[in-house]
Amino acid sequence: MKRLLGVLMAFLLTLMTFAPAFAKEVTISETKTINEYQKIKELQQKNDNELKKLGYTDVQIKELKKIDYAEELKKRAKLDDMTLKNYGYTDEQIKKLKCFKGTEDEINALAATLTFDAYHLNFWYDSKNDRSYWKTGFSWSWSSKPLYLSTDIIGAGWAPTMTLLTAESYNVVTYKPTTTPSPPAYTKQYNFALAGTNTAQAKFPLWDSYNKMWAAEGWGFVKVSRGGMTRDMQMRIAYGHTQLDISNPSVSYPWGISFSWITGVNEEASKTVSYSN
Repeated sequence: MKRLLGVLMAFLLTLMTFAPAFAKEVTISETKTINEYQKIKELQQKNDNELKKLGYTDVQIKELKKIDYAEELKKRAKLDDMTLKNYGYTDEQIKKLKCFKGTEDEINALAATLTFDAYHLNFWYDSKNDRSYWKTGFSWSWSSKPLYLSTDIIGAGWAPTMTLLTAESYNVVTYKPTTTPSPPAYTKQYNFALAGTNTAQAKFPLWDSYNKMWAAEGWGFVKVSRGGMTRDMQMRIAYGHTQLDISNPSVSYPWGISFSWITGVNEEASKTVSYSN
């Protein structure tokens, strides 16, 4: 009996020793979000020297200091209810807009806020060609039409060094109408392009001036590959919102997981996905 128990214990210890080699672990960081107004306020509270250290030019600093979010909301308050609903506001928010006084609480309650998520989809190893493939997904949506409608970006950075599969990496954006009667919403796909070492971006306009539609929500994938069996991977996906007049907004150095943005593009949300097998 003792011998049987000894064999059983040895077997269990063997299982415990080798189990981690076959385990698959996905960890996802907390989503970091900030609404459109909060980022502007944060920057406006800095002095000129602090902003210059962040890369802002004199012209951009003047443009930033002139932004009056409360005044822009007052302009929206004059619009009819149907238009405001097309802008994404709820009935409760429309009531708040109609009696808007410009307090901090009111501004934060009415500011366009981004909901963002990123997640692991699948990993597989092609033993015939000795190659690993990793696919992550993401989704985003604005609570209401942002005040600043320029070119926004989904940025992605990863580790270790892997190859971006551009044909299978894209952001599908849904554009919604602002006018009444409302034309049907439509979707458009924007593919990721390599922007730096282990870093990619998918740019898209927030405003369709021809159809008078705004980019309300989107979803997509980022797929990368690497020779050999890859055990541990990380992918950071983030949303960059342009709030200054910039001709070519983009992600910036440092590349990879720690990628940044050029001056004038504010990070509205970020999430890091880690996968081990």
